[in-house]
Amino acid sequence: MNYNPEEDSLYIVARDSRVFDSKENDEDIRLEYGRDGEVAGIEIINTRRNLAKALAQEIAREIKAAAANSLLNRLQTSPEKTEQ
Repeated sequence: MNYNPEEDSLYIVARDSRVFDSKENDEDIRLEYGRDGEVAGIEIINTRRNLAKALAQEIAREIKAAAANSLLNRLQTSPEKTEQ
């Protein structure tokens, strides 16, 4: 993994292979492929913005899941109300 702070770009080596082809996944992410079609590398431009966004989305998912589990646990452990 190599990070260039001047360009704010991150390159992740997925496996040691010569790059045969590449494809832009979106405007900031490019996947590079070996001859066999497997991902050989990933380049992320505007790394800080993209990783911060991805991290914030993951944290939001975790918070929602924890809140849902907490509510479910409270509902399952609360005493049932019976009518008299």
